[in-house]
Amino acid sequence: MVIEDFPTSNGTQDPTFRKIGPASHLCTILPSLPDAPERRVYRKVHTVGYPDHWIPAIENIGVGIKARKSGVVRKRKRGSAESCLVGSDEVVVFVSGFVGFKPEYLRQILDIKEVLGRPVIAHYRAHPSEQNRSKLKQLIKERDALLEEQWEIANEEIAMAGRDSDSRLIGVSDIVIAHPGSTCTFYAGSLGKKLICVMEFIEQEGAQSSSYDYSLTGLRTHLVECVSDVRGAMEALLTAGSPEQLKLAEKQELNTIPFDPQNPPSYGKNVLGVVRGLID
Repeated sequence: MVIEDFPTSNGTQDPTFRKIGPASHLCTILPSLPDAPERRVYRKVHTVGYPDHWIPAIENIGVGIKARKSGVVRKRKRGSAESCLVGSDEVVVFVSGFVGFKPEYLRQILDIKEVLGRPVIAHYRAHPSEQNRSKLKQLIKERDALLEEQWEIANEEIAMAGRDSDSRLIGVSDIVIAHPGSTCTFYAGSLGKKLICVMEFIEQEGAQSSSYDYSLTGLRTHLVECVSDVRGAMEALLTAGSPEQLKLAEKQELNTIPFDPQNPPSYGKNVLGVVRGLID
């Protein structure tokens, strides 16, 4: 049996896995489509659901969704102590940072002040591990300068909740902009969040050294090539009944696992169930 610990990490391109595949069962995290490559490699494929350590992140997205629906989300300009409620017509965009996020990317996103006549609040959250990397100090300084006096989410329980902040910010947002390799692209779609992933975010050397096919992110998100494409993608996804909006909903229905907070999946128990089935 082969058990993947990250979606698509099941080794369909690895000679060893391809050799043992015809005699092996595979446990996958996400649903495996009829034409998926793993179905041509392994004897049988079993969907076992999200890893247990993903469940808190999914639940925290729900916390953010509830806060937004209840109308308690507040905004402020960075550097100011004064805040006010986010209006129902405002578009909240969460920009999920990654290590080395370029100031030019941030500038282009912050330049989007409105879409479809609606004001935009773009909240950027840097990757926590950047603070420990001295070579990134100048880059962080440049980004901070761009963010000064820009609107951001003010609720401490959302924007300053430590490791839970990313998920809660995903929940309150209308649009999420993320790296195609971000783990959130696998579970945020289960709650119907609109994700835009930008292929330009991928450093060439990183793409060459990774076994992960970043283009597969397009199975669950709205994938664009460049940051300059983000405005058009936002407008399309925020237009009710647009082809882009309908297509994203269809993709997320096929390529994510519906999440029931009252009955969350158990990765370990599901894998054990497959094992027991094979023994019996």
